Amino acid sequence: MYLKRPTDEKIEDKLVEYRDALQDLKLEISEIRRDGYDTSILDLKVVEVEPQIKMARVTYEKKDIEKVQEKLDGIKKEMKTTKEGDPFKRIMDLIEQCFDDLRNDKKGDAISKWKDIQEIYRILPKDLQRTVFRACLELRRRCS
Repeated sequence: MYLKRPTDEKIEDKLVEYRDALQDLKLEISEIRRDGYDTSILDLKVVEVEPQIKMARVTYEKKDIEKVQEKLDGIKKEMKTTKEGDPFKRIMDLIEQCFDDLRNDKKGDAISKWKDIQEIYRILPKDLQRTVFRACLELRRRCS
């Protein structure tokens, strides 16, 4: 005897959308790899998504579908970090460049870097914010 499983078209469409998004992410990761970046973490995260999509297709449970979305979002975030580099390393480099610009009387360049520093500072975890706080305070004083 064969039992037919009921299907929900909305959920099926969503899962097809996730599968397409995964394929697009795989292509982007391939391009990043060709540019010379290390994509090992991204590759591991991608491997986890396909079984999660299959699980969601079988169960149709909201938690499984949300987990797929979370994993895809995590891959996108990791891809951004891979391309741009670690935010802490980036802010440290910018602080160093900003101080160099101020020493060389390039206040305009320093101010533009200061704006980038402020944006990165906001996304840093609190413990890393404390690490760069004094340097940022000094830069703020000098750039104002």
